Amino acid sequence: MLIETLVETKADAHGSIKVYYVLGDDGLCSNPEWATCIYRLACRKCPFFIAKEQAQQIRSREGIKRFLEVVELTEEEKRAAQEDAQKITENIEHTAQFPPPGGLHQRPKGEKARYIPLQVLDASFLPKT
Repeated sequence: MLIETLVETKADAHGSIKVYYVLGDDGLCSNPEWATCIYRLACRKCPFFIAKEQAQQIRSREGIKRFLEVVELTEEEKRAAQEDAQKITENIEHTAQFPPPGGLHQRPKGEKARYIPLQVLDASFLPKT
């Protein structure tokens, strides 16, 4: 499996280069040994986990380089991936019995859009006139 890795090109105060592993849209892992970590499936509970908001700040830093690293999957991770693929296949087979949605309807050129008027359900927050 290939995983995106972020590497800071500038060393920290101790002279070490920081490495972050991208965990999808959820966040990052700052454990430099993530590729061999036995707790990879429980990243959110780990002290090395960096949440989405802070991860966005790290991604936008100057000097961050993006790489792809080859990571071997454990048997448990392989089973989880196979189960996910099986669920996707089952979903495709299930939805195949339904007709596809109709085409998109575009309004003719020059015609104004129709809007649905909004209704105020709770007017208590509006200033009294």
